[in-house]
Amino acid sequence: MKKLYLFILIAACFTFALQAQPTLDYPANAPQIGNIFEMQIVEAENLTPGPDGAGVTWDFSVLTNTDFMQVEAIEPSATGYGGDFPEANIAFDHQQGIYSFGIVNSTGFYDVGMVADTNGEALLIHYTDSRQCKSYPFTYNDSFTDTYYAEFTMVKVDITINGTMTVTGDAYGTLIIPTGTFNNVLRIKTITTQVDSFFMGLLFLYADIINMEDYAWYAANSKISIFNLNINDINGVISKSAYYSEGGSSIEDLNQGLVSDFRVYPNPASDHININFELAEASDIRLSIFNQLGQQVWVMNKVYDLSGTQSENIEIGQLPRGIYYLYLSGKDQHSASSKLLIR
Repeated sequence: MKKLYLFILIAACFTFALQAQPTLDYPANAPQIGNIFEMQIVEAENLTPGPDGAGVTWDFSVLTNTDFMQVEAIEPSATGYGGDFPEANIAFDHQQGIYSFGIVNSTGFYDVGMVADTNGEALLIHYTDSRQCKSYPFTYNDSFTDTYYAEFTMVKVDITINGTMTVTGDAYGTLIIPTGTFNNVLRIKTITTQVDSFFMGLLFLYADIINMEDYAWYAANSKISIFNLNINDINGVISKSAYYSEGGSSIEDLNQGLVSDFRVYPNPASDHININFELAEASDIRLSIFNQLGQQVWVMNKVYDLSGTQSENIEIGQLPRGIYYLYLSGKDQHSASSKLLIR
């Protein structure tokens, strides 16, 4: 349960979008109810965050996928626990009975708590002093510090949480991950120190000292951090976790100035797919398909001499059955994506 709580502590503050310049802003860059986020979890043991500063290039092109995660932004009332978090105006379904709750407004994004109902007995953590995960607007060299506090009970043990987090826009530059190269990327570094104190009635039992470093990279107009690396130190025991974004389960136009109305059909498909999209101007376009291991299994580069409606018919019969991810890139930026089921 402690590991589950730590996962929610990290995941609740995963954030959202970026303007053409490396600046988070509201409302364009805030999560909205109905968003669906898909992430490939990767092996993180040998990963390091790399340098900070201006004009940095980070190369994470070789990653080993270990699992898949999907998170959906929903109404707090839809969780069945909305009454426990009356201040929340958004909730996130992390699947399998795990929910986190937040407040999003023009000043920032605030984590107010979580519920894990995984065995019929819900663990509920409600921050009486919320965690401010993001501030709007926010850009390179911006920084803020926030404190948070909660009390809850787990298996008849009373627990208090006291934490301090410092959030800094510590770098920008170019990020390379298995799904492509992203320019003008902002990295946000979050340093958290937390003390979890355990009591049996008035008797103090012990305390966990938790230090976390979280590094999140945001590309222009993406709806989630495109890469995230978390380093945890719990009482001197260090562990790491990381993921990269696979885009939404519904189609997202990310570089909206270049590409719009991106459609893939039929989906599911078996022999071929049709791809339609609107191109704002003549451009070099790259279409690529990745499997769930992050391996590129098909690619097409094409120069479109005219703007307007574009259509492609792609044979996929050679690909094994399974879940894939189709990406369209233009002008060195991820422009649109779609989940693809081949059967």
